[in-house]
Amino acid sequence: MSFSTEQITRFSEKLLNGRKEIKKRLEELQKTRDYGDDTDSYQEEGDETTEFSNQVELVESLKTRTERIDTALQKIKDGTYGICETCKQPIPLAVLEVDPESELCQDCKLRQTA
Repeated sequence: MSFSTEQITRFSEKLLNGRKEIKKRLEELQKTRDYGDDTDSYQEEGDETTEFSNQVELVESLKTRTERIDTALQKIKDGTYGICETCKQPIPLAVLEVDPESELCQDCKLRQTA
């Protein structure tokens, strides 16, 4: 699939903006949180533990998304952007508009989740 210069610019901007937003969110999440030592009950300690666990999962998810964005940006540089990793067919433009870091076409995504 061949993209116009305008399309490549638009996808690059979307990806870079996405990475920028993720970086900002990661910085917020990675600030040390002071839960304090004033826990009055096991429930409060449990709530803090759950919150911390959720935060760790979110950080890992955002890091994974950043890696996908970086991969997509590298593919743009290499001229391989928009090609499905599995079947090597073009990823539909509509998919890339919604998920510019997509690595799979719709059919391969469906097979992967089935």
